[in-house]
Amino acid sequence: MTRTTKQTDSAGSLLVGVDGGGTKTEAVVGRRTATGELEILGSGSAGPANLQTFSAEHAWEQCLLAVDRACAGLGGTPERMEAAAFAMAGEGSPPHRQAFVNVLEGSGRLGRFVVTHDARPLIAGGTPNDSGIALISGTGSFAFCRTEQGLEDRCGGWGYLYGDEGSGYALAIAGLRAAVLAADGRGESTELVAALADRIGEPDIRRWLSGLRQWPPEKVAAVAGVVCRVAFDGDPVADSLVDRTAEELARHLITLWRRRFADRGVHIVLTGGLLVAEEPIRRRLMTEFARLGGSCTDFRVVERPVETVLHLLS
Repeated sequence: MTRTTKQTDSAGSLLVGVDGGGTKTEAVVGRRTATGELEILGSGSAGPANLQTFSAEHAWEQCLLAVDRACAGLGGTPERMEAAAFAMAGEGSPPHRQAFVNVLEGSGRLGRFVVTHDARPLIAGGTPNDSGIALISGTGSFAFCRTEQGLEDRCGGWGYLYGDEGSGYALAIAGLRAAVLAADGRGESTELVAALADRIGEPDIRRWLSGLRQWPPEKVAAVAGVVCRVAFDGDPVADSLVDRTAEELARHLITLWRRRFADRGVHIVLTGGLLVAEEPIRRRLMTEFARLGGSCTDFRVVERPVETVLHLLS
């Protein structure tokens, strides 16, 4: 996954890290200090850059725009960036990845660079020995692991149409489904009906669908926050949905742990909008992981995954 060139980034050299996602692209620029620590000098953002949703040219344009904004306070973006790392959503498709690499090579703007998927930096920058399990739950869900021997594995990440269990999108859809079942009389009464009506801006539940059809997946996924608020206020229907979300996420973890780490504890990194925002879900999923027999050495919550990307250049 790495374009191999001579790795000689001296202290003070500008390092560029980009996290290209389906909702937005974030970039950081930094340098390694004389003591070997990474120092962030600037950050910027731009539009989405999923390699399977947009062209390679569009993705590069968004990456470069985010980098330009990150460098705005540093006198501008260097004409040539000697070391850059790109963690890109959609990188798992070989032809899309290769098209992006071709664009990067053809730009003439880069020296050494790395292209990988958006979970790999979480292990590099979120664990002490570049080994562990990373779990992402935001609009989608996905788990990735790397062993001490460098063996990599993954589970989940199949997309919102028939996968992404434990994601914000899945929890939001479950909440909407529970609300319409309650309105029909086919399900238990729940405060989700009133809370979701307020969030959607439509008191007539029969009119929700026409509005929701216009919402992109990431906007639907944000409704998961409403389900969580109702759950944590004591609504049993919403609470059961949150429990189910935690169980699904724990299943991602336990699957990779049993397959790759079953004889020892593992470092776990958690990120994504849902896991960063909702501490009770984090607590429940880690409890369920332990109940299933998993062993965790420690876990870390990464609020800004882009800041881990620079560790790929170590």
